[in-house]
Amino acid sequence: MDRMAAQYKRTLGNLDFLSERFSRQQEVDHLYLDDYEKYNAINKDMAELSKNLEKTNNLALKSKIKDFQDELNDAMSTGVRISQRQADIYERRVALLQAEAELLNAQNAKSAVRMTRDNEGNFSYTYTADQDAIDAAEENYSTSFYDYLKYMRDNQEELQNEQIQKMSQYMDDLTALYQAFYNGEITDLDAALAELNAQYDEYREYFIDQETMLFDEMGRLRDEDWEFAQEITGLKLAEEDDFITDFSDTLVGRLEPTYQTAEGWATE
Repeated sequence: MDRMAAQYKRTLGNLDFLSERFSRQQEVDHLYLDDYEKYNAINKDMAELSKNLEKTNNLALKSKIKDFQDELNDAMSTGVRISQRQADIYERRVALLQAEAELLNAQNAKSAVRMTRDNEGNFSYTYTADQDAIDAAEENYSTSFYDYLKYMRDNQEELQNEQIQKMSQYMDDLTALYQAFYNGEITDLDAALAELNAQYDEYREYFIDQETMLFDEMGRLRDEDWEFAQEITGLKLAEEDDFITDFSDTLVGRLEPTYQTAEGWATE
């Protein structure tokens, strides 16, 4: 009876271990959008960009929109993976470009009629831009820009927290793996370690990819959007330069040593 009970316990323990492996692999497999989700998200963005392109006569904005369309076309290519975070950034960039197009249109539209008097005392009607429409468009642009910037800032912190949590989980999983081996629930420790490290390699590559993507996007925001945004929102470029510089500290240099320490302990 004791032998049967021990075997039953080992079987249940092994099932739990297999279930955890399966759940972990499912999570790894969903770090990036599948092709259908990617195509659906990007096609929506492309449709909105096409509308914005038709709405504006500003050559600089047209060029910016076309460059973004080229970027999205590249992202649609087979084998290119994007995360939900990347899709959300694309969506916010579309909203910002739309807000910029609406603001430029409001500034250039001559829809308001104003009575003017010349030097000789003659009155005439002059078509001018509608200041109320301009004010509303500026507010909409500021809201879109702050939403975009806040998302970038929040995701910097979120990625750091995710990385810490995942490394803690790695240590827990590693401990559980050794315990399962000593309990006889698994027999091939080397194979189990290789599988575990392969799964966490996926996480590591994902974090590096996401942090690099955010850093590059902050640089693009600074180079392409900041000057226009500064005129509208009054934000100071120097402050954002400091943020971008600080953001670089979260890249590979901080991620790799932590992971290598855990991996080294696993393979000793």
